[in-house]
Amino acid sequence: MNKLLITLLLAFSSMMCHATQLDSVFTIQGSKGKLVCRVQLPEHKAGKKLPIAILCHGLHGQQNDALIAEIAKNTLNEGIGVVRLDLNGHGKSDGDFVDMDATNIQQDMRCLIDWTLKQPYTKNISLTGHSLGGIVVGMVAHEYNKYVKGLVLIASGGVAPDLMLMGNFFGIKFDPWNVPEYIELKNGKHLGHNYIVTMRDLPIYPTAKKYTGPALILNGTHDNVVPYTYAQHYADVMKNAELRLIEGDNHMFSVSFTQTALDIAHWLKSKQGK
Repeated sequence: MNKLLITLLLAFSSMMCHATQLDSVFTIQGSKGKLVCRVQLPEHKAGKKLPIAILCHGLHGQQNDALIAEIAKNTLNEGIGVVRLDLNGHGKSDGDFVDMDATNIQQDMRCLIDWTLKQPYTKNISLTGHSLGGIVVGMVAHEYNKYVKGLVLIASGGVAPDLMLMGNFFGIKFDPWNVPEYIELKNGKHLGHNYIVTMRDLPIYPTAKKYTGPALILNGTHDNVVPYTYAQHYADVMKNAELRLIEGDNHMFSVSFTQTALDIAHWLKSKQGK
């Protein structure tokens, strides 16, 4: 009996010696300088390849936003690694907010995807983005159709081109055809000329349509930033999309915060675990 117990303990000890976790902050080169990123891997056997979820925050946000962090926590609990970043001009990454635009933030995401695909532990990837981050991942996903097992668009900002065409960015008015050097937002930040012009003409839906894998589209019915009709349009044009409208919820999903993050993690597991 004692020999059996000792054998089991030694086997368990050996297994633990070969199990590993990772939580590391690092930088990569982005469109406007260094991007501050973070990789987290759940406990796994050394040398084993893992599915990796890449997460992207929204305008004015950063990689540790509450919703992004909650999704990350639940995704790790599902045995999926997580990689996230601060877009240029946001958080701790290089670049000035005024110089950030729809073109260079897509390039930032490509840089992170390319980095992730090169890592020895990467089995496959998914892309998840909130608001502006949804625009970003939705527009680059098709370039990685071979690798992306799932795409999650959370209140993705399909409304943005319409706001720019109207010359009214949440109460800040401007001439959309004679765009100033910048407009000053209510938080004091400057939204630059190039952001307005590139977003005004951005082919969000035709580009997202090119992604052929499974997609999960979420929006609150009481979202006063991105009305849920824009989520419906994503679902209409994308080949393999599942639409979930969350009754009574807002742009930050404060009503269903915990459940939404959990549901996203479960959905990613169902797609990346195959």
